[in-house]
Amino acid sequence: MKKIMITAPVHQDAKIFKEYLWSLNRLIIPNGYIVDKYFYLHNADNLKKFLQPNEYEVFKDDTKVEHTNTHIWTQNNFTVVSKMRTKALERARELKYDYIFSVDSDTILCKTTLQELIEDNLPFVSKLHWTPWDSNHPEILGPNCYDGRNSQGQIIFFKSPEKYKIPGIYEVGSAGGCNLISSKIFNHPEINYYPIPILRSSFWEDFAFATRCKSVIPEIKFYIDTNNPVKHLYHKIDFDNWIKGEKEKWEKEF
Repeated sequence: MKKIMITAPVHQDAKIFKEYLWSLNRLIIPNGYIVDKYFYLHNADNLKKFLQPNEYEVFKDDTKVEHTNTHIWTQNNFTVVSKMRTKALERARELKYDYIFSVDSDTILCKTTLQELIEDNLPFVSKLHWTPWDSNHPEILGPNCYDGRNSQGQIIFFKSPEKYKIPGIYEVGSAGGCNLISSKIFNHPEINYYPIPILRSSFWEDFAFATRCKSVIPEIKFYIDTNNPVKHLYHKIDFDNWIKGEKEKWEKEF
């Protein structure tokens, strides 16, 4: 049997976290695989009641994430998230998991999401979601991936993300939010999510992770699967719309 660890750093509204767990519990588990959950509850003791004692670790510090029109992240926030994501890599390596399924705690999955990502048979593949990153401009949607980086290490976002509306598998610079990561990657102890001081923007943990992967495993490539995109409950209005009717539709179709 192959083992998968579903994991995430979690600092989340309890109502959203319940919907997140609902979607995880609906997942189709392919034959020959077993799945465990393990979460890092970041200043979120109130979420323990939704989990079994062996499914979480409490991670306490004095950092906070602010929420205005969008999520306001500081470098300290990213550093703390980097620690929790790196702890997940170390746990998966120590307990000999075959995959980490890193799913952010405001993401709603289709029943087939995990099955599809496993069938892609790639060391790193992410499932697409579209997000209105700024609630002041809900008409502007962005994908959960980026194209690459320039010589100064700055992230280059896509100029034309429209192609991702066509179902398929695309090579990208990296991606976040819903990643299936093979032990071919995390078995390398040099790979982690910590910031890289000499590179700008490396406080973004997914960027630092991708950069290290490319350094340690030069042949590695990152992909995003745009078949059956998942849903991102990023803003309060996204959650409100979900509860008011989208969930019922999702249950029937996805």
